[in-house]
Amino acid sequence: MKEIKSKEELEQLNNEHKQYIIEYGVPDTCIPCKLTKENLELFENENRFDLEYFSCSDVNIISELGFTSIPVLQLVTKSNVVLLNDSSVSMDDEELNDWIKINIGE
Repeated sequence: MKEIKSKEELEQLNNEHKQYIIEYGVPDTCIPCKLTKENLELFENENRFDLEYFSCSDVNIISELGFTSIPVLQLVTKSNVVLLNDSSVSMDDEELNDWIKINIGE
C-alpha cells in the first residue's frame, strides 16, 4: 500500500482517472485505523478488487480535507467517489468487503 505524503501526490492521483481506495488514518496510534489498514492490505495482497490501494497518515492533509474523525476511506471509481467514516464497517473485513463490492458495482 503506497503512502500519500503530500497534497500534490493526492491531487496527481485524483487526476489519473483510475479506481483506487485511500485509507486516511493514523495506524500507529489509532486501533480502528490499524485494523482498517490491515483489512485493506489483505485485500490488496489477494488482488480482491480492481483497485489501487493507498494510505495517508499525514494529519495536516487529513484535517485540510475536513475529516474530523478517523479512519475514513475514500473509494474512487470511474463514476463515483464514496466516503466511509464508519469504523465499525471498516474494521470488519466481511462488511468492508461488501461495502467495496456494492460501491464498485460488483
